[in-house]
Amino acid sequence: MPRLLIVLTLGMLMIPAAWADRALLIGIDAYHHDPHIGPLSGAVNDARNMHGFVLDHLHYPPDAVRLLLDAEATRQGMVTAIEDWLIRGTQAGDRALLFFAGHGAQVPSQDKPNEQDQILVAVDTYLDAQGHLHNFIRDKELGRILDRLPDRRVTVIVDACHSGAITRSIHSPQLASLVRTPLNLARVQNLPLARARSGPAEQALLPSTPNRTVWTAVSSHQLAFEDIEQEPRVGFFTGQFIRGIAEAQADLNGDGQVTHLELHRWLERESAAYCERLGSICQFGLTPTLEVERSLQVVPVQATLVDPAIAGSASVPAVADSGLVAPAPTAGMDSAAAGEVSLQILPQANRRLGQTVRFQVTSDFDGYLLVLNIDPAGRLMQLFPNRYSERQGRGQWIDQGRAISIPDATYGFEFVVQEPLGAGRVLALVTADPVDLSAIVSPARSLEPMPVGQAQDYLLLIAEHLRQTWNDGGQQRPLHWAIGVEDYRTGR
Repeated sequence: MPRLLIVLTLGMLMIPAAWADRALLIGIDAYHHDPHIGPLSGAVNDARNMHGFVLDHLHYPPDAVRLLLDAEATRQGMVTAIEDWLIRGTQAGDRALLFFAGHGAQVPSQDKPNEQDQILVAVDTYLDAQGHLHNFIRDKELGRILDRLPDRRVTVIVDACHSGAITRSIHSPQLASLVRTPLNLARVQNLPLARARSGPAEQALLPSTPNRTVWTAVSSHQLAFEDIEQEPRVGFFTGQFIRGIAEAQADLNGDGQVTHLELHRWLERESAAYCERLGSICQFGLTPTLEVERSLQVVPVQATLVDPAIAGSASVPAVADSGLVAPAPTAGMDSAAAGEVSLQILPQANRRLGQTVRFQVTSDFDGYLLVLNIDPAGRLMQLFPNRYSERQGRGQWIDQGRAISIPDATYGFEFVVQEPLGAGRVLALVTADPVDLSAIVSPARSLEPMPVGQAQDYLLLIAEHLRQTWNDGGQQRPLHWAIGVEDYRTGR
């Protein structure tokens, strides 16, 4: 059955004087209070596996971790544990980890007609004769509780479904044993179907704040699945989240650290591949989400979960290793890639001082093109779009199979190799979906190098936009994009 998994990280710059981090790990399988809410088989295993991960890999002391399982995880039990264990049990500068594995669902919003709120289903949640749910935790309520931790870094992980509406059309007993949402409950509630519009998906379970990061197993209106390829049964998202960090599977650029962007990208790939293996029962997609403060995107995940003295200091990444560039995904590297982007430096990648150079980009799909150069000094320049291409009314568009040269004959100038000399990198990003980057790229079209600080913010903004979940006619998925990367060297 479906369940909800959310990871929430509250981040502060303050380094605590004493290490007093705490974790609250909740897992519910024994849903026997209401026949509309069936039992699960892997949520308690998830909480226990997360317990081992927190002890063995995050090195929390045993007395800093609390498990809340099955009968203990009533609505009041969960709220009290959050307030007493995480809020009253930590102080400014500490870290608080909240993990929930169990059922998730939707209920009519209290604030907006015809919309739904996402909920965590407690072990004692039930439906009354009038079809109203009781004893659950609404997303907004959870947000208000966690707002009481403004001076702590909090990570919340929830592995459960966000869907309550679209499941009305599902009657498969096989699916009922795999997903973590109460299908009978969804049908009884008779909630409206998910909107089939195209564009950015609806807001995640909880928004990020400057001190809070949120991970979810799936996006809104999707089902979270248990992993049928593992015995004993576990949640697919939880298992991959732990594996991505503990086994460094999500270290996509091989630098020994797993950043938030790397982990999210890897989870997208693994989830999409699992959804494909599940076949038609995964008809709504499987798209984990990450809500994180922009500056934390390229910070190692463990640096937000434990004290820097325990995790080791996390250095600020260079421009060439940040945002869009790391993990520097290439065409075909993951399921979110729309196709292949070919990037060439002509006449060759190694050029001498004073020689001319141009760049040629070809995409095997239509999309929106962005070309960036990171010079040997680490400065970033946006090569395309630029003020010359925009004067031609070309915007950012690139046609499938039609090469774009930068500069072309209409520019009236050539690029000439200048100092500083050394190793540089060119990137060509093509997005198949109409994600709006105009506010970011338009001010950078002057063909002037950006200061390092500005370049860092620029790349992080782009990376933030690429993490959007896209609603494609009712199915939610990651944005479709691909990137070509070419390294070069200049000398005398």
